[in-house]
Amino acid sequence: MSQVAQPFEGGLRLTVRARPGTSRTRQARVVDCGDGKTALELTVAAAAVDGKANKAILAAVADLFGVKKAAVTLKSGTTSRLKIVEIAGDPAALMERMRAFGDK
Repeated sequence: MSQVAQPFEGGLRLTVRARPGTSRTRQARVVDCGDGKTALELTVAAAAVDGKANKAILAAVADLFGVKKAAVTLKSGTTSRLKIVEIAGDPAALMERMRAFGDK
């Protein structure tokens, strides 16, 4: 779990693997990225065009963690499938929510 989510003062930093352009949005899960890293995989129907998939990923993260969209920011990975997302809030409460997605 430590590879996927790292608490910091004021929030949680999350490694997300985006799967844009799928037929439907699916439940989030922790996956092995194949290089010894793990990430929270999010599938969204939005295509990776004009930032639509990134917006959908950020909205999905906000929904999953029960925070406002404004509390979620994309820190890196704008054009990559692997993204670093930060969620503002109580780190302990956010880690509790993260545990629901699986432990790798």
